[in-house]
Amino acid sequence: TAEQNVVSLQKQIAGDIRLLENVGSLLGRGGSIAMGEALDYLRGMVEDGGFKRMGVILPDGQAHTTDGYVQDFSDRQYFHEALSGRSSLSGTLTDKIGGGDINVYYAPILNGGKCLGVVFATHDTAVYREILSLSSFGGKGSFYLVAADGEPVIRPAEADTYIDLSRNHMADPDIAFSDPDAVTDMRLHMMRGESGVLQCVDHGVTTYINYTPVDTDAVDSWYLISLAPSSVITDKTGYILDQTLYLSVGIFVVLSALVAYNLYTQRRNER
Repeated sequence: TAEQNVVSLQKQIAGDIRLLENVGSLLGRGGSIAMGEALDYLRGMVEDGGFKRMGVILPDGQAHTTDGYVQDFSDRQYFHEALSGRSSLSGTLTDKIGGGDINVYYAPILNGGKCLGVVFATHDTAVYREILSLSSFGGKGSFYLVAADGEPVIRPAEADTYIDLSRNHMADPDIAFSDPDAVTDMRLHMMRGESGVLQCVDHGVTTYINYTPVDTDAVDSWYLISLAPSSVITDKTGYILDQTLYLSVGIFVVLSALVAYNLYTQRRNER
């Protein structure tokens, strides 16, 4: 369910951010960064944490990574956020080293309130897609993450299971919302931290869009989007009705047996 996926995602994000904050505190204890020792320490964490790589970014933006690269990361927004004291998880980025979709955890390296640099850990976006794929839709629906303005954070791997909910959503002529203001209203709800459901016709298929906030202190205004075709809802409703019918029949049989037994006992006692 959407709720279960949100909980799984919250645990993953919160645990990894706590890890990076602890590492940042550890690396800053000496008052300066010993790069060789820092990278040796981080290399031991890469495999245990399932990360693609880890590294340290100095205040000038030069990143030193556990897989031996030195790269300019001064243009990364998360670098500037970490320098200001913030720890979080980035949206989906293109890996500067080797390409591919990545998401980056980051935290400041602090000593006495002074920021000495930034520690980061990179995950392949597939890690989060795997968490989001744990749905109850039998492969007929999808989950992905967006920001409060509808801009994608983590898209599903399959393009045909993604509906653009940003300001450019009307560019797709194959997706129609019964209410033309539905997406605008949704974004207003998201800015207020509210959840809800939309209905649209996606390439001829009636589809329900559920949006649920990812409630974690480290990530601002992220939403889990779940897409489910109406056939899934119908199947689930039918299953629930079937189970309810079976339960009702079972209760009727049990009650009938009890009534019959009571009548039999009363007649036997009258004799």
